[in-house]
Amino acid sequence: SSFSSRSQSNGLDPKASDFGTLKGSSWSSRSAVDLTPHKRMATISNGGLAKGRGYSTGYTMSQAANISPRPSSFHERNYRPRQNFDTLSLHSLRLADGPLQPTAIADDRYSIISEQLDPVGHRSLYKSQGNGGFTRSYTFERQMSAGSTAKAASDWQEGSEVTQSRTIRAPAMRRGGVQRWRTTVGCFAWDLPHLPMASRFDDIDLPSAVKYLIASDPNLQVLGAAYLQHKCYSDSNAKKQARSLQAMPKLVKLFNSPNQEVQRHATGAMRNLIYDNAENKLALVEENGIYELMRTLREPDDELRKNVTGILWNLSSSDNLKDRLARDTLEQLTDLVLVPLSGLGGSGVIQQNPSEAEIFYNSTGFLRNLSSASQQTRQKMRECHGLVDSMIHYVNSSLEVGKSEDKSVENAVCVLRNLSYRLYDEMPPSSLQRLEGHRRNNSSMVTGELVGCFSPQSKKAREHYLNADIVTFTEVSKDPKGMEWLWNPQIVGIYNRLLQRCELNKHTTEAASGALQNITAGDRRWAGVLSRLALEQERILNPVLDRVRTADHHQLRSLTGLIRNLSRHARNKDEMSTKVVSHLIEKLPGSIGDKAPPADVIVNIIAVLNNLVVESPMAARDIVYFDGLRKLFYIKKRRDSSDNEKSSRAAASLLGNMWQYTKLHRDFKMKGFRKEDFLGL
Repeated sequence: SSFSSRSQSNGLDPKASDFGTLKGSSWSSRSAVDLTPHKRMATISNGGLAKGRGYSTGYTMSQAANISPRPSSFHERNYRPRQNFDTLSLHSLRLADGPLQPTAIADDRYSIISEQLDPVGHRSLYKSQGNGGFTRSYTFERQMSAGSTAKAASDWQEGSEVTQSRTIRAPAMRRGGVQRWRTTVGCFAWDLPHLPMASRFDDIDLPSAVKYLIASDPNLQVLGAAYLQHKCYSDSNAKKQARSLQAMPKLVKLFNSPNQEVQRHATGAMRNLIYDNAENKLALVEENGIYELMRTLREPDDELRKNVTGILWNLSSSDNLKDRLARDTLEQLTDLVLVPLSGLGGSGVIQQNPSEAEIFYNSTGFLRNLSSASQQTRQKMRECHGLVDSMIHYVNSSLEVGKSEDKSVENAVCVLRNLSYRLYDEMPPSSLQRLEGHRRNNSSMVTGELVGCFSPQSKKAREHYLNADIVTFTEVSKDPKGMEWLWNPQIVGIYNRLLQRCELNKHTTEAASGALQNITAGDRRWAGVLSRLALEQERILNPVLDRVRTADHHQLRSLTGLIRNLSRHARNKDEMSTKVVSHLIEKLPGSIGDKAPPADVIVNIIAVLNNLVVESPMAARDIVYFDGLRKLFYIKKRRDSSDNEKSSRAAASLLGNMWQYTKLHRDFKMKGFRKEDFLGL
């Protein structure tokens, strides 16, 4: 069962306007968020003024009494304006066939170009059962698939979709060889010496085991299923042979056997048969397996429910099955597992025994994979009654009791991140209209009312828009339900607490920052409202900047993508500059020997700096003070690959904009740089 996350970036035509002139609102930068094991989305964030207005009409310099007004930039004189875009991040870990992320990763990927890497680790956990000593082994395999869309190397701002998926595979289950074994688990006890076969698995072959599945004696059915489960553990040839012997339909018929022990062994065998085997997964579905599994899920047996949810998780790692799985399972899974085990239905408190915790974990892993599928599946998940509420309630309750590191929390946050992908484009029109409010719906009328009274950039206009935001904010904040949680102001606080309290599980914090990136991305009014809420009320910059110190590239992509969006929507660019410039400059390479983050992270950082520079002379000053010029010129000169070409063009655009601050020319010259260095390509 694999998780994938995706981020989306909307690009600007490089030829039309190249690298973002200093238009107040049109300098745009692309930011990427990593999504596989988490997918990442690249988006464009823009810096600052009213949409569609030239820089010359909207540029203001707060606290800039000593710096003369900035003339139009070099790039502004040579290129047409570009539309503003922001970054989106869809991050979800794909679960190949199993449990949670740190322990396992699946083969599901959501990327245009993806590369599957070799497994990097295995871990086994053995649990003995009964007195006979056969064991069940859970193996977690981690793989990573990284993807990025091919883009023209010449345009660092061009939009792209980048997805990275970490696959988390649900555990395979193994029944070890037994000489004489007896199980006392459940209501059915059996002993093997009376069977016509010897009691050793070594005396059974695969064809015989498959024949036992259709025997009238439940003891033989259990023996056949147990042998299949044992034999198909990590043996691809055995899985193929079992399918050719028609084991799949025979096992499906046993899912709802009147004998509970037969049910357990049949589902356990199927779990191993489909593990990392696309053909067997498809065969299970074609034998009406999903329907039978959902029937079995209603049984009040935890061992059986663990097997069923594990099978669903494994199935969800196949991209071609996700839409069908969503159609046939979501409502029942939500009602039977998510709502009761999340604490949503009842006392409101999470009360799970160890088996229930595993059932819930498997189920959230399943959802994590599904959420990385198509727009249709994302929408179905958003609309499924109780699904989003369960995820929110579980995460919030876990935070309250200090369990932010919980693996089911990780899955839930990844689901929320993926469901936030392209949220404003995919939400119901009525909801979007409510969020956009009077300003969007009657923009022409508002403009007409303002003419002759005050300009759209005047204090009265800003107060008019601010009051409209407050009214909408108050309405939207009331009693969120279902998908409304995805854009509700309260969700910003939940993600912020995850960033502050989750110290060990980097996948959870990456998902939280990716979700924030998604809901602050784009040119929509509500993206700006939530950005300013995050900055001014939640004070989110400090925890985000603390995380930027990481060397983990996946986290850096989502974190810098989020900062990129925030830098565009921030009201006070001077204040933001004093907080972020030094931290971001530190991440940039300045010489060949320096460890450099990925190109998309470098582009994100430069985009943030440019968003700030176009409106804040303090940002330009701090770039000089913290030795940013040397690093930017180094990046500008590196053009030995397509990725470095994108970074180079981004740096060239930023340097061209910095030259417009004439008061800083003396500082530039003291550093040894001339006009030609700033404006030359």
